Amino acid sequence: MDGEIKPAHLIIEARKGNSHAQYLVALKYYTGQDLTENFQQALHWFSKSAEQNDSVACYYLGIMHYEGIGTPRDYGKAAKLLIKAYGPKDEWLKASCLLGEMYQTGKGVTQDYDRAIEFYSRAAHQRYPRAQYLLGRMYDQGMGVEVDYEQARTWYLRARNRDALLRIGDMYAKGIGAAQDEIEAYKFYILTLKVSWGENAKAAERLEALKQSLSVEQIELAEQRATALVENWRKPKD
Repeated sequence: MDGEIKPAHLIIEARKGNSHAQYLVALKYYTGQDLTENFQQALHWFSKSAEQNDSVACYYLGIMHYEGIGTPRDYGKAAKLLIKAYGPKDEWLKASCLLGEMYQTGKGVTQDYDRAIEFYSRAAHQRYPRAQYLLGRMYDQGMGVEVDYEQARTWYLRARNRDALLRIGDMYAKGIGAAQDEIEAYKFYILTLKVSWGENAKAAERLEALKQSLSVEQIELAEQRATALVENWRKPKD
């Protein structure tokens, strides 16, 4: 059963109790694809499918409770549903990362840094960038683990998002976890701008400040290093 089946037939199957049909009908109401967007109907059919332990339905239903879409926000319900969201890779990784954030902040669950690290790690080891960044921050700030700047920098490098790259730049600029190195700091601020499509006020401000202390040759070296790292990132990985 797939998205090519007509909505009317899916609804018939959903009413018969077919959990996958219930999920597909819910998704169509949720996205407004083939059926008029209707969050109440989406909530109804995701709930029916989740009752039969459809993992992806659990994910979407969890998000609806987390965001308050078609229902009042309920972080507790969201957490219980997201824990069941073992399905296609994207949904599972998003659920794991969000659960990490919930356990880190105590939103809907008892705050537990160990559990936060557990869920971040699940997604981070599957190359989910936000989880990699947040896991790095746990090591950076010593939340649930001893402060470990090397581990933090490792995970930030894997994440490669603007927050991670900006933080690495700051670490080199201030000598946090490594010798102070303004050329490396400049390199990572350049990379921050690149992944931000040139729009990152913090990185731009830091670059301007470093230009006052670096020579033209040092700036060129930083730019060369940034280019080399980007080229390395583009190489196929095993």
